[in-house]
Amino acid sequence: MPEVLEATAKKIAESMQGALANRKRATIGFDVTTHDNLTENRRVPGGPIDPQIGVIRVDDSDGNAIAIVGNMAAHPTTVDGTDKFSISADYPGFFYNAVESQSAPGCVAMFLNGAEGNQRPANPEKLTGWAHTEWVGNQLAAKVMETAAKITGVEAQLRVQRSAPELPRTVASSFMPNTTDLATLEIDDLVLTFVPGEPCVEIGLELRRIAQARGYRVQFTVGLANDHLLYFVPRELYATPSYECGMNMYGPGIDRWMYREFDALMSKGKQESGKASPALAATLIEIENGVGLKLLGTHYAIGHQRGAALSDELKAAYARTVVARFENGTWVPKSGMLTYAPSFLDVTPLALWRLAVGARPMLATLSNETLDTMEGMADGAGLPFDAVWMLQCAPAIVANESIDALYQSPFCTMVALTGERAGSDQVLVGRNFDWVDAEKPVVVDADPENGMRYVQVGFSWTAGAYTGMNESGLAVAVERVESAGTPSLGGPPIDMVLQEALR
Repeated sequence: MPEVLEATAKKIAESMQGALANRKRATIGFDVTTHDNLTENRRVPGGPIDPQIGVIRVDDSDGNAIAIVGNMAAHPTTVDGTDKFSISADYPGFFYNAVESQSAPGCVAMFLNGAEGNQRPANPEKLTGWAHTEWVGNQLAAKVMETAAKITGVEAQLRVQRSAPELPRTVASSFMPNTTDLATLEIDDLVLTFVPGEPCVEIGLELRRIAQARGYRVQFTVGLANDHLLYFVPRELYATPSYECGMNMYGPGIDRWMYREFDALMSKGKQESGKASPALAATLIEIENGVGLKLLGTHYAIGHQRGAALSDELKAAYARTVVARFENGTWVPKSGMLTYAPSFLDVTPLALWRLAVGARPMLATLSNETLDTMEGMADGAGLPFDAVWMLQCAPAIVANESIDALYQSPFCTMVALTGERAGSDQVLVGRNFDWVDAEKPVVVDADPENGMRYVQVGFSWTAGAYTGMNESGLAVAVERVESAGTPSLGGPPIDMVLQEALR
């Protein structure tokens, strides 16, 4: 609707011009209050919320409020039923009206949404329709006005910091950007962190912890600011089959990325150390017809060393095993929304992203150590995390769909020898990689900072173990036999489970 767009843009420009023309000397102050019944977690009953309500008050020289700002974390999603598609300001609209009606003439009320990714307005009064909307807006206004009345404005020092960092890699790179805009605003010992999308509340709470550790008394998260990169979920929720997780485009490390980038923008105190790229490189060991790697350090460092050493092989495996199956239509869905796309439209980018989202719930039972290893592996190879995870899932997906002869019979042969035939008093474990595709075996000797040293055998793209043994002599091996049933897509690939056992 061009006329709506034009009228809206014109009003925004007029407002900015009017604000500039009417600027005057002012004082500013801030404070916080809390609520216990205005918001709730929309995914987990009784789950985490942010009870803080932030308030900023700007006064003219006579002490009259020029502007009053309220900050709270909750989607404006109270309107439902027959009014669901109405154009409205939802509860912030009632907040504006209530604040401005109780303030000096000309005072402008502003609402800044917080880390509202998984937050919604609560409804303890069991109200329906616009009555609920009005109740939330008026309750928020009452809290803000009560706090604003106690604020004394001062000539505060303001500081604005901006950056345009590179984002973590994404399988949605064909339609999502690789850089974004971040900003902070410091008002004495208040810092506002402007997030370019919709962060879940856990991320907002951690940003507050970081800010307070740096010496700020108060922190406000401002979501949907300067850019919109959809949702940001914390690492522990990445495998959750929810809308927020599905709209998280930049991998399970986006929370750590955000903490590191905003930490770097804060001027107070000392920056918390971020995750540095490993300095060590993998030690290559000559193995006939294969590759041997000696890896040391944290789980992330071990993954990074492996990914860097096998970068070409990983990228080739991803292109061959995953991307090619979309390009030739094998993994393009045969039903659903994408089937309505016209024939000239390449649906590969959307289908690739969608399957990556569908594979994430299989991460649920894996440990943080394995996630760290795979994240390092992806970073070292220069691939998105979801790309490395889809490589792990590809055999299970193929077998589940019964579309390839790769697993029509058992693959590889495992052996375990004891006594004389082992040539020692120990058990000798071996594996013959009679794989259908031409893959180069990789033998890894990993010595993590925590956990047991272990040896594993697999291919360049496997983050888990097909065969392995830890320093205590525990050996594990995996075999897929079609007659025993195809692997379930409800859990992680079995080689990843066995990797956990080695640790």
